[in-house]
Amino acid sequence: MNHGSWIIFLLFIFGITSSPALAVEKKKNLLTAKDYGQYEPIKYLLTNPMGQGIFDKFPLKRVTKTSYYPVRAIGRVGSQCSGVLIGPSQVLTAAHCVFDVEKNEWIDDLAFTPGLDRQYHPFHTIDWVKVHMLGLYAKKKIQDLDFAVIYLKEDIGIKTGWLSINDSRLTKKSFNGSLFGYNLSQNDEHKHELARTSCPMSVVNMTDLRFHCDVVKGMSGAPIQKGKKIIGMSLYAGDKFNGGILFRNHHIKTINNWLNDMADEFTIDHYNLSPTNSPEFDQIILENNCDFPVSVHMAYEPLGESAIKTIRNINIPKKQRHIVGKTVDRDFFIYAFSNKDPLEKGPWRCDEFQDEYGDCMKKVQIKSAGWGSWIHSISCQTK
Repeated sequence: MNHGSWIIFLLFIFGITSSPALAVEKKKNLLTAKDYGQYEPIKYLLTNPMGQGIFDKFPLKRVTKTSYYPVRAIGRVGSQCSGVLIGPSQVLTAAHCVFDVEKNEWIDDLAFTPGLDRQYHPFHTIDWVKVHMLGLYAKKKIQDLDFAVIYLKEDIGIKTGWLSINDSRLTKKSFNGSLFGYNLSQNDEHKHELARTSCPMSVVNMTDLRFHCDVVKGMSGAPIQKGKKIIGMSLYAGDKFNGGILFRNHHIKTINNWLNDMADEFTIDHYNLSPTNSPEFDQIILENNCDFPVSVHMAYEPLGESAIKTIRNINIPKKQRHIVGKTVDRDFFIYAFSNKDPLEKGPWRCDEFQDEYGDCMKKVQIKSAGWGSWIHSISCQTK
């Protein structure tokens, strides 16, 4: 082989062995920070995120009006997860919230508290009676199958309303989504608060959602929405990105079958043989709509007690609410004042209620039938 032939031969060999590397390098250079498919991060399920999940690009914001639709359909599952009502008594959440794969056992802490905000329970906590999930998730821990439906003892959704799931049919691999879930981190000042965030989300392998929305412990099972429809669910925190699943037709078909009591042979279920009754009481909340602080004396019959309880000098800042207590009675009595001037329209009748200090109180009658919170707005009119 002459000198020229050797050069051609060596160039040919070099081209075969090096061109794939050059192609890979070129492809690597084309990847951007938005391409979440370039690496596999460490993932932590959001029942135990190990401090991951916060990128500060799209921070969480507290939702305060949790007694309003649609956010009142979202709630805490047990003490570890989030969930959302998708029917009168059906709660959608993550499968790993109802089944511990590592221990190969069911989780029994599945009562649902819709609309929770710190100590404010506008619709109480509803016990569960059964749960459905796919058996293959329990065996293989497949992320695409990490969803479950919990059935509650009461049809609380008739009062709160519920949300529907939508097959997103996304044609693009990125979109803007919103996430709603509960902060259940220990020793966190925002514990038991409902939080929301919105951010760009990317779809990988058809159903794997990846995003930089902040998430914290407790947000497993939190619904991801596009517009007013649920399109996915938050599942894990990572060191590179957070993620969950995007609901496609096969997810929705399975969930709808469960809602219609048509579970198939791929479904496994678990039952609560002794669910507790939800207490039928009202949580009394006083709301100060004045432009100045007010003070209130109050009397009511607490839940589980037969004697009237009186509370004096409840101080409520302007435009704020104060949770007073839980009552099984239909009546409570108040005396609201500012600078010792009565605020509410009288009469302050002593024949209705007079406390041990001689203060005459106004009778307020609760018109709900239990199962909720009674918000009484204090009038700013002085006598």
